Amino acid sequence: MLKESKKLISTVAKNFDFVLFYTKYNLASAMEFRFNFFSQVFFMIINDTMFLLLWYFFFEHFGKLNGFGFQEMIAIWIFAAGSFGWVNAIFGNANNLGKIISNGGLDFYFTFPKNHLLHALVSKTDLSAWGDLIFALLAFVLFFPLTLYSCVWLIVGWFFSSLILLSFYILVGSLSFWLGRNEVLHNNLMHAFIAFSSNPSSVVQGFLKFFIFFVIPAGFATFLPAELLQTFALDKFIYVVIFSIIFFIITIFIYNRGLKKYSSGNLINIRS
Repeated sequence: MLKESKKLISTVAKNFDFVLFYTKYNLASAMEFRFNFFSQVFFMIINDTMFLLLWYFFFEHFGKLNGFGFQEMIAIWIFAAGSFGWVNAIFGNANNLGKIISNGGLDFYFTFPKNHLLHALVSKTDLSAWGDLIFALLAFVLFFPLTLYSCVWLIVGWFFSSLILLSFYILVGSLSFWLGRNEVLHNNLMHAFIAFSSNPSSVVQGFLKFFIFFVIPAGFATFLPAELLQTFALDKFIYVVIFSIIFFIITIFIYNRGLKKYSSGNLINIRS
């Protein structure tokens, strides 16, 4: 399991230029329809802004929830929108992995020398995700002091938060090896992750807290990184780092076990 994860990490590192090429290629392709691209980015920024405005009016009217206020809400959204933006902008096929598997679409990626999973993930971009990423960056610049610590943690925190989200995408997509077409379950799990990761953490208690941290790992992806953006705590930093790495290792292990059950769809000439 550890060996398999090290292999994928090594693959990503060695193929950084490959990932960068695909990102540039996907952006260039999107720019062929500039109005469509910029309109999706713009409206996603507006969408995220409207959600924050709703929370602003909520906290203005009701006050803080167990010490959780608007500033804390912004911090959570910086990592929720930021990680979603990074993952779906660069690894835009992550959300389609389950469909690719159930349709036999991995056949296309098996024909290339690059790691097939990495190739499948980067071969598409989600245009609106760039809007999430820009929104998260603007929220950070507008509402948080630009100190050395905050800027460094933004980058580091985004990395680990995005790693958790990407791992969750791969994990949910891997269920298709055993369940076949399971769009309803897939959508419900992803919606749950997004919903839990973008709401106040102070209201989470008891079993629900355990569920959000260890079943739908939104707590490690957004709650703890958001707290670290405001105040550094070594124990929380260690929790985020260790969990993200272990979760990624487990996810790759499950994906590779499921790969043994993969049924070819004879789609060599068709790109998913």
